[in-house]
Amino acid sequence: AHFIISLDLDLLLFWFYYFLCCVSALLDETSPSNVWDCKNRGVNGTQRGQIVWRLEPGPYFMEPETRICFKYYHGVSGALRATTPCITVKNPAVEGLAEQVGVEHPRKLISFTLTDLRSTGLKKGMFFNPDPYLKMSIHPGKRNIFPVFSHHGQERRSAIIANTTNPVWHGEKYTFVALMTDILYIEVKDKFAKSRPIIKRFLGQLAIPVQRLIEKIPG
Repeated sequence: AHFIISLDLDLLLFWFYYFLCCVSALLDETSPSNVWDCKNRGVNGTQRGQIVWRLEPGPYFMEPETRICFKYYHGVSGALRATTPCITVKNPAVEGLAEQVGVEHPRKLISFTLTDLRSTGLKKGMFFNPDPYLKMSIHPGKRNIFPVFSHHGQERRSAIIANTTNPVWHGEKYTFVALMTDILYIEVKDKFAKSRPIIKRFLGQLAIPVQRLIEKIPG
């Protein structure tokens, strides 16, 4: 099956399941790092239903053809219940356009993974070392010309490293999907604890353009 963006934008999905459905069940993946989008199936809790999925060109369908499928996950257990056959989404508007050699399309989503992050020389409290953790998020570029898409706002949090000003997050991996024009924000924060009052939980912040990050990948 195929879907042509120039002719239609709305894709209608029907379902009828032979198991008990959950009101909080989701169509598509539950993790934004693995998929492009997800939708709640509704509040009626019935086994039969439908949902409209609007397929727009940007940022996901900027190639002449893109193959997609939809998955149904149980909202409580997270178990995969059903998968549609693959659908080819065609975008005639980009057919025949030559991309510059060696340059990523600015509207093409990429996936990257951060691992073994570390921070050095964090500020020490008056009586205690901090218990730092990382909060990471993807945002559109700072210029007003960059629109906001559904993958923006995705967040990851690291584990808490106790009692140190030089934390290292060994073996932890954080995967994001982003555009080359996006910004990755990394905040270092101190764990909140009633038994250890602190004046300020914010320990530092780094803003990295995704393009600069990708350029530093060896090879």
